[in-house]
Amino acid sequence: MSTFVLLTITGLGLGAMYFLVASGLSLIYGLMGVLNFAHGAFITVGAYAAWWMAGQVGGGAGTQLVVGGAFGLVAGAVLAVGNSFGGWLGTRLQITRGEGVVRVVFAVAVVAMAVKLVVG
Repeated sequence: MSTFVLLTITGLGLGAMYFLVASGLSLIYGLMGVLNFAHGAFITVGAYAAWWMAGQVGGGAGTQLVVGGAFGLVAGAVLAVGNSFGGWLGTRLQITRGEGVVRVVFAVAVVAMAVKLVVG
């Protein structure tokens, strides 16, 4: 019975994450007409930061979950603010809407790849 409960909770959590990713992609595509795959970079950076911080914090599983989750949220927020600054900078430099979005998407992808190369 405990295996069934564990698999059910894991499946619901994974399904919720897939829903968030899919709804974000469809929302951005519907509003802007551009497939923005930076959502994957945000989720990857946040999840890796949460996993890393949970390993650094001592204590029980609850403490690791709370501290790791908070750190992952902060890391994702920092990346989102950097992404927003890139869009703001694009509008200040008179880059058209489509060009600005494409440049920001590529910039986020490059940053994500650089983080992966540095951290492993």
